[in-house]
Order: sequence, then C-alpha cells, then structure tokens
Amino acid sequence: MSQGSATESPAEARPYRADMILPTHREAYISHQSNSLKDCLLMFPSHDDSKEIIVLVVRDDSIAQETRVLTGHLQESDTQDVLGGFCQRVALDYTATGSYLLTAYLLARPLFRAYDGGKVFPQELLSQGMLGVQERDWHQGNTELRPLRDDFRRRRQTWTLTPQPIAHFDPNIQQQYLCMGDRDEVIVVMDKLKEFQWKYRVHSFDVGLPTKNFSFQMFIQQDEEEVEDLARMAPLVCRIFAEAREHVKTRSDRPEEVLLREEIRRADFYRNSIVRDDIIASTQPITDFATNDEQGNEKGDEQGSATRFTADAENFDAPSQREFSPTDDSISSTTPSNLNETKTDTTTSDSHTQQPSMSKRKNRSKKTRNKKNKGTQSGQEAGNGESQTQTVSSSTDGPSDLTNPQETTASSSTTADHAAQTLEFEPAHERNVSSSTDDLSEVTVPEDTSPASSSTIIQDSQALAGPLAADSTTSDLVSEASQDSDKTIKPPPPKPFKFDSNDPRLRCNKPDCRKMTNCWDTEVVICPACRTNSYVRYCSKGHLYEDIQRHWLEDCRKHVIEGPIDRKTIRRGQHIKRPYIPGCGHNLVERHRQAVYRALEDADFFLFDDAGLFEGGSKPSQEEWSIKRGTGKCVLSIVFPDDGSMASRRLQFDHHVELCLMFGTPLCYASCVAAMSLLRESLVLGANWTEKVLDCLCLQLAGEWGGFRVPEAFYNVNDVNVLWHAHRIPPPL
Repeated sequence: MSQGSATESPAEARPYRADMILPTHREAYISHQSNSLKDCLLMFPSHDDSKEIIVLVVRDDSIAQETRVLTGHLQESDTQDVLGGFCQRVALDYTATGSYLLTAYLLARPLFRAYDGGKVFPQELLSQGMLGVQERDWHQGNTELRPLRDDFRRRRQTWTLTPQPIAHFDPNIQQQYLCMGDRDEVIVVMDKLKEFQWKYRVHSFDVGLPTKNFSFQMFIQQDEEEVEDLARMAPLVCRIFAEAREHVKTRSDRPEEVLLREEIRRADFYRNSIVRDDIIASTQPITDFATNDEQGNEKGDEQGSATRFTADAENFDAPSQREFSPTDDSISSTTPSNLNETKTDTTTSDSHTQQPSMSKRKNRSKKTRNKKNKGTQSGQEAGNGESQTQTVSSSTDGPSDLTNPQETTASSSTTADHAAQTLEFEPAHERNVSSSTDDLSEVTVPEDTSPASSSTIIQDSQALAGPLAADSTTSDLVSEASQDSDKTIKPPPPKPFKFDSNDPRLRCNKPDCRKMTNCWDTEVVICPACRTNSYVRYCSKGHLYEDIQRHWLEDCRKHVIEGPIDRKTIRRGQHIKRPYIPGCGHNLVERHRQAVYRALEDADFFLFDDAGLFEGGSKPSQEEWSIKRGTGKCVLSIVFPDDGSMASRRLQFDHHVELCLMFGTPLCYASCVAAMSLLRESLVLGANWTEKVLDCLCLQLAGEWGGFRVPEAFYNVNDVNVLWHAHRIPPPL
C-alpha cells in the first residue's frame, strides 16, 4: 500500500470514504426470530426489482441468499415498509453494496454464535481466519483515537485531489488508519503484528445520532492485499452486531402489543411471499460471495477461506479513470449568471415585440385628448362655464406640463414600454393589482358638469400633476384593490361530509369485499374503536368480525374524518350498544376482539375457540400461532342475570371485566380473579363448564387480560360439577 500524499497523481487517486462507492444500501434490516442472537437474519430490499427482498438464511452452518417476491396484498406495499413492520432497522454509517452486506453478515454470524454476555469471544466458536475478537472500553478508546481523527481532518483540508483512503501516520510500525462515514464517525486502525496477521481496531464516535456506539478489536489472519477490503468491511460487521445485541437486550422492555404486531407481520410476510424460481438458494463459501463476478476476478482456491475479503473493484476506481461522455463547449461555458442574463434579454425582447400595437393605440388616444385640451385652453375665458375634459395620469414618469403634446406622446410611449417590461416580470398577484390600477387611473369628466365641479376638477388635476400626488393616488388605489382582493380570497366553509355520498373511502373495509356501503343500509356497521368520525365501514357484522385481526394490525383508528360531518347521515342503529373499552395497559388482538364484540352485541362475555384453529390438537410453532391469533370463531356467549339491583351479577361482572380489559394484570389482578369466578359460576349453572372450555379460557384470557394466568384453584372441573348437580351447591366466588 502506498502512502497517502497531497500531490498524488489523478490516475492513482482513490475515494477516501466508503460512501462514494456505488449507492445501493444505507439501511439494513435484522429479523429477530427469538430472544437469542443466534436466530437473527439479515434482510434488505433488492434494487433489481421493487417487489423483491433479499433474505440471508442460515442452512447447515452456511449462509444462503434467498430472493423472495412479494405477493398477495403485499404487492402494493413498499419493501421498506414491509421490512420495517417486523424487522429492526439498522442505519449504516456509510453506503454499502449488496455484496458488502452479504460479506458483513458472514463475519457477524460467528459473533452472534460466540456471544455469551462477556467482552471476549471464544476463539473456538469463531470462523476460520478470525484469531480473536475483544470488546474494548468505549470511553478509553474515544480518548485514544480522537487525536487520529482530528489529524485526519486537518490533513484532509490541505488535499487538493481526491485523497487516498488508507493514510500512513507511522511507517516505522506499519500502522494505518481509515476514517469513514458522513461525519467521520467511524475509525479503523490496522496494525501488522507479523506475517499474515493483522489487528483491526474499530471505534465509533458519538456524533449525536441515535445509534449504538461500539469499540472492538479483531485479530485476523489474511494476506496483505486484503487488508484494505476488510478495513472497509469491519465497521459494517461491528454496526450490525452492536445494534442487534442492543435490540435483544431491550426486547423484554418492549410492550407485548409491539412484539405481537411484529410476529403477525413476520408470519404474514412469509405467507405472502414466494422464493423466486430462477434463483437457487444454494450455500457458497465465503470467497464466492466476496469475489467480483462481473470482472471475473476469482481469488482463492476452490475450498474457500475465511481470510478472503475481496470487494467490487469498480467501486473503488478513481474518478479520473472513469469514462464520461463529452459535453459541448458552448454548454460548458454557460455559467448560471450568463444563463440568467440570456433569459432576461430574451424576455425583454419578447415584451418589446409583443407591445407595439398597444403603445401606438395609447399614443393616438393621448394625442387626441391633448389637442382637445390645447384648443379648449386657448379659447377659454375666465368665469365661462364650458365643460372641459381632463385626463389625470397616475404614472410617476408623466410630464408635469400637460400643454405639450409631443412631450406627452414621448413620455406615454416610454411609460407604456416600461409598464410592459414590468408586467412581464411581475408575479401573478401583482399583475392583477397593477392592471386594476391602470383601469382606475384615467378619469373622464362628463360634458354636462357644473362650473363649480369643473373648477374643482381642474384644481385636483393640477394638484395631481406632481409625482408625489401621483404616488399617493397610486398607493391609495393599490390599497383599495388589495382590500377588495382580500375580501374575495376568503374560502367558503367546507361542506359537511355525508355518508350517503358514495365516496370511495366508504367501501367495505374488508380487502376481499370492497362493497360500497350506505348509511341507510341496516346491515352496515362501524368499527367501535374507530367510532363514527371515521371512514371505516363494513357491509355486515360478519365481515367486521372476520377482519378484526388485519384491521387492528393495519389501520384501526387511522382513517379519521378531519372536517365537519353531517350527523343526520349516521343511522341510529349504527351507534354501538355499549362504549368501546380502550386498552390503557395492553392492547393485544384478543383484548380488542372482546371489546368489539361487547360493544356490538347484547351478551356480556364471548368465548372463542382459538385452540381449534389447529387440526389434531398439535402444538403450533410461534409463527403459526402468531398468524392465527384473534381469528377463532365465537363458540359461546354468556349473559349474566340482571335483577335491577346494585348487587346483580351483570353489574358486578361489567365492573370487573372493564378493569380487566382496560388495565389487566397486575394492576387489576383482584378484578381478574373476581371476573373469572363469575364466569365459572355462570358456566356451571348453564352446564357448560368442561375441560375444553377451561382450555379456551386459559388461552384466551392471557391475551385479553394482560397476561392473566388462570389460578390452579379453577382446575377442579369435575369436583365443581358434582357439587352442583348432586347437591346444588354453586362454586364459591
């Protein structure tokens, strides 16, 4: 590697930061399958197709590239929005190509596998070629490496050409460093320990971004020609590992609702995407991923080695070596200032050519009126009552003497040309004001005016002949015109929205229905959570119940009507029977489902067969369970008796179940136990208390009541039934 120099030739100059390579990816997405780093997968959108996503999967301790094409309802969604719905979004420090991300994930996988909570990674769990990885103290590294970054910034200001990325600062020990990122937030220091052994120290500085800071040192066995490539790759490896580790540490602090949404969206992604047939997701050695296939540069042997990290050669070509299409000299010589002058000259010439007829017409009218004025003034005697016609000009460039027709003609033509030029460059709103002022500038006195009025007009015309008077008149007219325009600009009040207007937003919200709804249709229902101030409508209760999970996940409470609403177009039957209970502590799909049923139906509690969604009673995987949550059918509805007293079972259950659905466990654990006792009593009296019903309750109440677990005291199903049927003893509350 050659030493960095400020006088380096253009042919040898190379980009000094990695974000100058081909712009492809500035973000990566990590899918967390569980609470372990070992199950993390890296994903990123494909730039070949806007509906394809690259997934790096692990198969038999190898990495396979899998291209998945979005299908179904995900075809209309953006790939970044789809990945952001269930993946961790990692902002990279610099732009990286797809091959860089693939190789970085290959190097990060051993760190995921070897991490045990400490700062030293066991060597036996690392990949071949990695002699060791150790996490350093960030504050100490920040103190030691900040002078290097400051020195790099000072020397970079003196470089006239594109500087070289690797800069020697101590040739005696063969130590080099590299600064990367928009703000030089990452520095990589390389030390050659001995032949084929290098130490990389990767450190990130705090630049005020919401990213995790890191400081690592890696010991790698590799050839000297691959040092520069791995130096560019090391920050990506550390960034992916640091962000993924921080996400796993804080995963337990995230609300269960957020985790459930991610699980449902992840399962929905795999269900509505297929692997592209023309790409075989086969495992390859590391060297095959890192080698540039376009130039046929195949380094390494057939077995592959973890010490080969070859980047795309074209990504680091010097700007002077790249071919640019020749440009015209005339175009290149045109500066922004010349361009503005050209535009101004062209516009001015066009305005002159478009205005001659207007100027001539104004000149003729001025000559005629001035001749009449001259003849009238020569034959006028003091005290005569003949009417005169005076023309008052509002232009400030007009002559002060109104008796010279030649000067008036010349000045009027000049004023007309100047007005034409000004009108050409005035904004639209100023043109309207000036045109209205021109219309009001000429005032003609009728012939049958009285002597008093004519003398007053003559005095006014003489007073207005001066430029100051003209300016005051013009300003008054402009102010009046602006006041008139302000009065007319006020928009009319918006019309109230009507629900019988056949608006496209009023179609049935179920994706596979989209039937137009009408407020006068007795079958049309409104989502209780969205309320009446929303565009969300369903053509029937069945479609609302079938779409509960998707609606809760995607667009519940989002389609709100901002303007006024015509309340007369909301049918009385569309109002909910009971208020919708919001989730203040938890808001899982099971809780939302129970609150929706309670708001639309007359019963007090609804039992759903979520366990029956899986055939044969097999235990589903986490992905299968997430995609089915909240979609079970209602198998039983419970109505508590109401005798009208304050101690009725219905009032008691309503009080407790509202607290359970709103806050849940552990804030309202006593109310959860009381509501469970009332449910068991009602089921026993109705001969519905069975083992299957208990299983449904245990599965259902965990999501409805914030993780509530049914106490073991409720597991004696047979004993309670015997006491009731044999001795008519109800279960204790």
